Amino acid sequence: MNLLTRKAPAAFFYLFIFCLPLSLHAQSPAKNVPVTGVSLLSKVVYINELGIFSLTATVLPANATNQTVIWESKDPSIVSVDASGMLVAVKEGFTEIVARTVDGGFMDYCFVSVLNSVKDPSISVSSINLSAYEVAPYEKDTFRLTATVFPANATNRLVIWRSSDPTIAMVNSSGLVTALRKGFTRITVTTVDDLCTNVCMVSVQPLIATTDISLSEKRRTVYEMDTFRLTAVVMPENASHRTVLWQSSDPAIATVDAYGLVTARRKGVARIIAISMDDNAVTDECIVTVDRIDVVGVSFPDRQVTVYERDTFCLNVTVRPADATYKTVTWRSSDPTVVTVDTSGLMIALREGLVEITATTTDGDFTDVCLVMVKIPTVTGIRLSYNQLNLLIENTFRLIATFIPENAIDPTITRIWQSSDPTIATVDSSGLITALREGFVRITVTIEDGNYTAACIVTINKTKVIGIRLSTEQLTLHEREIFRLYATVNPADATDRTLTWQSSNSTVATVDASGLVTARQGGVAEIWVTTTDGGFKSICTIMVLSAIKVRISHKQLTLREKETFRLTATVASKDAADQAVTWQSSNPAVATVDSSGVITTLQEGVAEITAITADGNTDACVVTVKKPMATDIRLSHRQLTIHRKDLFRLTATTASAEEAGLLILWQSSDYTIATVDAYGTITPLKLGTVNITVTAENGSTDVCYITITDPKLTLLSNSSDYGRVESTVRNEFNDQLQLIASPADGYHFEKWINQSGEFLSDQSLYAINLTRDTTIIGVFRENNDGTLHVSSNNNFYGTVKTVHNSNGSVTITAMPLNSLLYRFVNWTISSSRTVAENPYTFPANGDIALAIANFAHKDSYNITALSSSPNHGAVFVVGGSDNTLYEGNIVRLEAFAFYGYHLMHWANEKGEAVSEDPIFTFPATADEVLTAVFAPDIFTVSVSTSDTEYGSAKAKGIYANKEQIELTATPFAGHAFVKWTTGNGDFLSLDNPHRFILLGDRSFVAYFVRNIYNVSAVATVGGRADGGGEYEFKSSVKLTAVADSGYHFTRWTDLNGALVSDSPEYIFELGAESIAYQAHFEEGETGNERLLPAEARIYHADGVLHVVNLENHLITVASISGQKVLQFKAGSADELYPATLPAGICILTASPAPSERGKPVSAGNIGGRVMKLLVR
Repeated sequence: MNLLTRKAPAAFFYLFIFCLPLSLHAQSPAKNVPVTGVSLLSKVVYINELGIFSLTATVLPANATNQTVIWESKDPSIVSVDASGMLVAVKEGFTEIVARTVDGGFMDYCFVSVLNSVKDPSISVSSINLSAYEVAPYEKDTFRLTATVFPANATNRLVIWRSSDPTIAMVNSSGLVTALRKGFTRITVTTVDDLCTNVCMVSVQPLIATTDISLSEKRRTVYEMDTFRLTAVVMPENASHRTVLWQSSDPAIATVDAYGLVTARRKGVARIIAISMDDNAVTDECIVTVDRIDVVGVSFPDRQVTVYERDTFCLNVTVRPADATYKTVTWRSSDPTVVTVDTSGLMIALREGLVEITATTTDGDFTDVCLVMVKIPTVTGIRLSYNQLNLLIENTFRLIATFIPENAIDPTITRIWQSSDPTIATVDSSGLITALREGFVRITVTIEDGNYTAACIVTINKTKVIGIRLSTEQLTLHEREIFRLYATVNPADATDRTLTWQSSNSTVATVDASGLVTARQGGVAEIWVTTTDGGFKSICTIMVLSAIKVRISHKQLTLREKETFRLTATVASKDAADQAVTWQSSNPAVATVDSSGVITTLQEGVAEITAITADGNTDACVVTVKKPMATDIRLSHRQLTIHRKDLFRLTATTASAEEAGLLILWQSSDYTIATVDAYGTITPLKLGTVNITVTAENGSTDVCYITITDPKLTLLSNSSDYGRVESTVRNEFNDQLQLIASPADGYHFEKWINQSGEFLSDQSLYAINLTRDTTIIGVFRENNDGTLHVSSNNNFYGTVKTVHNSNGSVTITAMPLNSLLYRFVNWTISSSRTVAENPYTFPANGDIALAIANFAHKDSYNITALSSSPNHGAVFVVGGSDNTLYEGNIVRLEAFAFYGYHLMHWANEKGEAVSEDPIFTFPATADEVLTAVFAPDIFTVSVSTSDTEYGSAKAKGIYANKEQIELTATPFAGHAFVKWTTGNGDFLSLDNPHRFILLGDRSFVAYFVRNIYNVSAVATVGGRADGGGEYEFKSSVKLTAVADSGYHFTRWTDLNGALVSDSPEYIFELGAESIAYQAHFEEGETGNERLLPAEARIYHADGVLHVVNLENHLITVASISGQKVLQFKAGSADELYPATLPAGICILTASPAPSERGKPVSAGNIGGRVMKLLVR
């Protein structure tokens, strides 16, 4: 038997190929081979405006004598077609192309949609569902298919209906299907814009005509308004339509519904006719005679009745004969002010008097009269609603006193209520008792004249307290917050419910007599409530949080005019509603601040910037605004946020060219958070805030305010109801993270995506390296148990049963309708695998959404076609007749690969490849399961660099469709990676490595730049060194030594004293590091040496710094990292300066004071003398 696998809805079907079953015909020697059909290779085509496309028509059989095909366009203004089937798209729209054979006039159709490629992309159709997927009508039946397009707001929701064989069943443009003859066909619906397609399998059954109808009764006599049911026996027993159409010859006399229920309407004769649904000539009828029994009289059994005021009653009336057809009567009262009567005969006595009640039949107008006398009842006694009562203190209860008889109501009679002991219980004039204290009391009611009395004994009890409970046992409040506690006394009706409230620590929280708690200050206190009756106690523990504290990121700032700076405020409250602060400036003329904390300086002066919380707490930053000076040193950044693993270099400049050679000193306000070297390179050490200060020799400074952070991960779920996402840190820098996705019951994890929706991973445990602030979203989906679809491949061969078990599993059972004729073969599960087990049990929350039970005739074969992945491609089976494959029948398998995939081969159940052809034909010889194995297309990934001398780049991964590819850029020494771009030069990413999902051929370029290094040129006394500064890697550097008058140049050395050159002009290529060289000068012209009067030197001993022969020199001591330790001016030839220096190596610089030299230090110079000093 042939299994026709129903395709799950998908959005990527670009083309379906439907081919008619092939039959083998013995070739006759006749010269003319007639045409039996024509088939177009393409059924749906999309072309852009002005595009072309060639259609191919296959005339059947292949050896037909006349192969000529005539082409026709239904709308040539949209698409034109020539005699060869070449299409030319004229304008946007859609139309049909018809291919018609000259021999026999056989036709096939292709739907063509012309797209306007200039327009912005519209909302595309993602899928299409059908109201039915398998239908088995009889010949001449009609039914309507309904297509539902998703999403509902798709731009073009138009669908086109097609029948693969219109001679078996045809379908019109609205989905109305008409079954024509026995056979099998596919009704296909296709959307216009996205090629989404779905299929309904239609198996037209041969019509077994009705030959005879026999009704259960041929003649029936009934009375008006009677009902009875007729049944119809249809012959033969296997007739296609077992139901009949019912009809009445005279609906005014008798009607009949669709199920044969006959209702007699009025006297007369009518024929009830049963008509065959497939042949109006086959009928049977029943003669129905409708009769009636007339009324001949009416009478009251009691001609006179006595009642009392306010009585409600009915009178008995007899209509003759008892079986009269219409026995209804109408009622009338001669005086409705005495007695009223409604249409049903219900009467109410209103006042004393005599009245006649007349009953009249509707059939014949027969009447009779009953005389009704209404009397006033007299009081013969009084009674209470209760004779004994038990009440609790403070309870109330109302006794009801009624006269005897009950209808003896006389508003002129007064009831007098009394209590035997009003101190125990009182009673008011309405009978309301109020219990006051424990005891017994007798409550009496007496008629005014004292003739009648009734009493109730009332017992008053006290309800004792058996416990107490507070509305909450734990409470967290903020300072000055109030909260009312509620105490529940058990039982609720306890007599004495007085309470005592108390606080264990009134400095933290107080409580008043009503339970109102006031939080005073931070701390913990217990609130006790105690019952007076029984001394029962309940406790609430209260934690009082100190008032919301706010802390500003900076307490002091020094800014220049016309600068901006952002302050941040941290609020010490977990409540998101308490996080908001307001900002204000004490002197807006000096500096303003906006709602986000951004300061804008306006003019010189001082202003205090204050952050204020919702409850009034504040913190402030003092901002000093200075006028910018031409000699000021300036940093490249005033405010920075750096990740802990990053390095950053600050640069310092001055606005005045004359100050370009100033000595600068870098300092960090906290070397445990970040250090800075002599070249402004910042090295973060831990999280926190730090100020980096640069100081010039002229005393001007600038500050960069830095926050050290780790990259921030924002982890989200597409729905918190579907699942939970979390992360764990895998290293000390918080940048290697393990993401964990935990789906809720009934859901499963699908994938990780970034904020742009790009796919990252489908593993619930996903490790990432965090290099920047990143948002990642975990996507969960509902399990398929709610949408499980179980069906049979042939409803005439077998049925299926689905049972949802209590343990959360599902059991499906396949049941052949006739085990002698049909057999179960296997289950097709989700179009991708088969299961032979029957019944088959699986988890309800698994991935099974579709199960098809495959049945076959005992003497036939079953061929099952599967797709290795329904997301990669679709399969079809074509062959056999009436869903049956017999020995030798030709089977045709068709495999269609989606975009990005291709067919590798067809594989049998052993996994062996049997064919690589998308269309695979073979004779049926046994049951077989064949799988179309699809594989991702392999794409080309090209990676290059902006300059091959700066670095290299490579791509890591399998270049297959939807695989993750990792790009890595490796800079050579002295270079740095900058960015990735596409091959077209469009910016792509700053990440290194960069990961993405491959969907086609791609090309990438990695950009590198040379690093910037610092060259320091310093000089001894007697001259200057020029040429220092910042240079790119491999740049040519020229240093020049210029001697002062009375001195001459001797050599260039490094700071360790090693000789590098003896030429005043030293030219070299800069390597991948910062360097410092010193120019040495000696006294004397052109080598005529004159010694100093005494040797200049500096040394440290016993906590004292000795400075010898450096009078009027500026002495600077700094650590090896560049942190300035002290600075002073030597005032004598032998200066002793007490100083505690840090252990290790210090750098000492002695520079002639400006007043001595009359000019600033040369560019690149860090002092006249530089030496290292080891402090132990």
